Amino acid sequence: MNRSTFWKQSVLAFLLIALLVVSGCAAPATAPATTDSGGDAAGEAETMSGEPVYGGELIFVVSTEPDGVDAQLAAYANAFLVNRNICDTLVAKTSGGEFVSHLATDWEIAEDGLSYTFNLRDDVTFHDGTPFNAEAVKFNLERVASPELASRLAVSYLGPFESAEVLDEYSVQVNFSRPHAAFMNVFASWVGMVSPTAAAAADPADFNWMPICSGPFMFEEYVAQSHVSFVANPDYNWAPPIFEHEGRPYLDRVVIRFISDESTRVAALETGEVDAIKDVPASALSMLADMGTWTIVEQELAGPGIHYVPNASRAPLDDKLVRQALLYATDQEEIRDLVFQGNGPTIHSVFSPTTPCFDQEAYDMYRYNPERAAELLDEAGWVLNEATGIREKDGEPLTITITAVDLGNASEMNEVMISQWSQLGIQAETELLASAGIQVARAQGADFDVIWRSFGANDGNILSTLYHSRNAGPDKGWNFTHQAFPELDALLDEGDVVSDPVARCAIYTEAQRLIMEEALSIPVQPRLSYVAYGDTVHNLPASWAGVIDIPFYDVYVTK
Repeated sequence: MNRSTFWKQSVLAFLLIALLVVSGCAAPATAPATTDSGGDAAGEAETMSGEPVYGGELIFVVSTEPDGVDAQLAAYANAFLVNRNICDTLVAKTSGGEFVSHLATDWEIAEDGLSYTFNLRDDVTFHDGTPFNAEAVKFNLERVASPELASRLAVSYLGPFESAEVLDEYSVQVNFSRPHAAFMNVFASWVGMVSPTAAAAADPADFNWMPICSGPFMFEEYVAQSHVSFVANPDYNWAPPIFEHEGRPYLDRVVIRFISDESTRVAALETGEVDAIKDVPASALSMLADMGTWTIVEQELAGPGIHYVPNASRAPLDDKLVRQALLYATDQEEIRDLVFQGNGPTIHSVFSPTTPCFDQEAYDMYRYNPERAAELLDEAGWVLNEATGIREKDGEPLTITITAVDLGNASEMNEVMISQWSQLGIQAETELLASAGIQVARAQGADFDVIWRSFGANDGNILSTLYHSRNAGPDKGWNFTHQAFPELDALLDEGDVVSDPVARCAIYTEAQRLIMEEALSIPVQPRLSYVAYGDTVHNLPASWAGVIDIPFYDVYVTK
């Protein structure tokens, strides 16, 4: 099958799944009085009309083990995948980007943007029987903000949180020290509420692997280097209107397995050992598509995507000319062709074109141009030694180490970039780290030259998380450039405050241009994920953000 046909089928599959998720017009199946955890019950219950059925188990494979499943503490994508099934959020979001009720029935934002008042449902209980109310919301927000929790990402989403005030049993006011326009988007729709009773009684490190929430599924077990599983919440009856049905989820049980080896993931799908795999390797895409047995969905996450961050605080990358040279020396199309077998788009800016407020001018600043890269290196004083083929300055060779986590395609990307940069006389080396945790510690400690980073987001506020100077340094956040740019800080502060969408986009447009002008990101590819599954899996969600972060609530199996 040619690439054009493959992309058409992928896009069609994505649209069909998105339609199933948000349409809300399918007739709901009738929940049985009792359920059977085995897959046979689901097969027997299936009707000729193809209506959803209850029962059965979904085995879903991801390539990397998350850093926990409590999204208030954890930071990586697969943590959100699990958390969104176990935990509920204050509001939900439609495929069109509209906020709709969930645990909050309605809300009001103060004219000055300093407070949000939420009215809450009065019929929700956490999995341990603790009632959900205003006190629970207050506990959750204060927990995220607490230094004792040491939140790895959610605390940055919470932004300038000041306090949560209980107005009555089911009304809460959230106060900020300054307007925080991204609050509804990045916090309320992703990071779920946890049981105050359970969270207060547990060590955060333990709770990170066994959260108690109020979602459609309940945590069952976590086995390191193997899987995490959750089972249906039989009492669930407060789904947001983005779903097709109400009541308990169709599935009895979901198992998220961790399989890092690419060939093993694909073999598990082919043999029927698992039902679906996320992160289908590029080498297997054409083969699986040609078989005609699997539905393959390409999911592209908006935001910065896969990119490399230069450490602008130490030589030689404290020189903007050198950073700019690296951008001109990087051929993203060659990386795609060699590492990803030609699959997927490339990106050339801090935002992919699918991101809200994307700016074309910033995107067009750099294209592969080795001649221009050589000119910039000459201008920076790095002169090519014809005898060694390595550029030198003051007798020192131009040496740059590319650091990445040893997973996925990072090693291959590093090698291609090393080849490209070496053609310009850069002595490039690769360093592979054992885990994402080690990577973050190394990055926050500024002990690197250029480091791999992958982020997705659907709001310009992510630039504040990744590039504001307050987020640089040990235990401070995700600004790995380790350099303060006052003009950029001012723009990002303004973007946090302004709520008008047109005005916010104007601010983030300028921020994108400044980031690329300063060469603070070496972009490679959007965050892409290919999901493959067979015809026994139905209603597998693909969210508005381009990743599976919507619960498997409407999913059912017929096997």
